Amino acid sequence: MRGTKSPSEPRPRSPRPRRSCAPRRSSFRWSRPDLAASLGHLGDPGHDKVQAALRGALEPLQRIGKPAGILARNAEEARRYRDWGYRFVACGVDLALLIKAADTLAASMAE
Repeated sequence: MRGTKSPSEPRPRSPRPRRSCAPRRSSFRWSRPDLAASLGHLGDPGHDKVQAALRGALEPLQRIGKPAGILARNAEEARRYRDWGYRFVACGVDLALLIKAADTLAASMAE
């Protein structure tokens, strides 16, 4: 087809730098597993480099008054992220919570 590009072809770069999205965003949230993968630590969001990147990302956001959020796996992580300065911290994943509750129930029935 004329005028269309194959999905495998790279998009041409804009001659001007793109404007920052920060002024339009009310907050920022990171995915620890995605960040870990992009830093070369697939499946290891607790890696020191990933944790350092998560901590280092807060200072620029705090300077411009934008809150940062993150999802923690457990209460210990949630407290650490909160102490670092994350303003909204979700703790626990619904499936993990459901599995834990089901395991607890199954164990109590086995007694």
